[in-house]
Amino acid sequence: MNEAAIGAVVKDLGGHGEITREVVKDIAERIADAIEQQGYEGFAREARSGGLFADGVLGVNEAMVNVIPGDTHGHCSQLLIAVASGGTAKGGMKAIAKRIRLHLTKCEHITQSVLIITDEWKTGIIDESFEDFVLRAGKGVRFSVLMCPQPGRGLVHLPVIIR
Repeated sequence: MNEAAIGAVVKDLGGHGEITREVVKDIAERIADAIEQQGYEGFAREARSGGLFADGVLGVNEAMVNVIPGDTHGHCSQLLIAVASGGTAKGGMKAIAKRIRLHLTKCEHITQSVLIITDEWKTGIIDESFEDFVLRAGKGVRFSVLMCPQPGRGLVHLPVIIR
C-alpha cells in the first residue's frame, strides 16, 4: 500500500514543529486507504464535501488539519492538506495552488507543512505560485506532493523541490 510514497511524505513533513512523524504517517495512510477504496475521483469528491476531513481532525492524537477545498474558517492548523482534481477550473492544481497561497498568508507563522494531493501534474502547473511557495519555504514551511496517476488507486511521491 503506497509505502514508498508514505515514507517520502513522512520524511518531507514529519518532525517539523508539533507535527510528529507518527501523525504524518497516520494521516498519509488514511488518505492512501481512502484513495485505494474509492479511487481518486471518489476521494476528491469526499474531500470537497467534507467527508474524511469533516471535523478538521485526522490521524493519531486527533491532529488538527486544514483542508483545501473545505471549510478552513476560524482556525489555522500546522498542517494543510490540499486536494486538487485535474480538469476542473475550481479544483484543478492551478486553482488549488492559489488557495494554498491565500491560506499561507492567512495562517502565517502557524501552518508549517503543506501536503498536496493531486491527479494532475505537468510542466509549469504551479509556476504562478512557485515564487510565493519558495518564499514560504524560506520561512520554514515544508511542502510534499503526492500524485494519483489516472485511472488509478495508488499514490506516488513527486520529488518537487520547493526551497
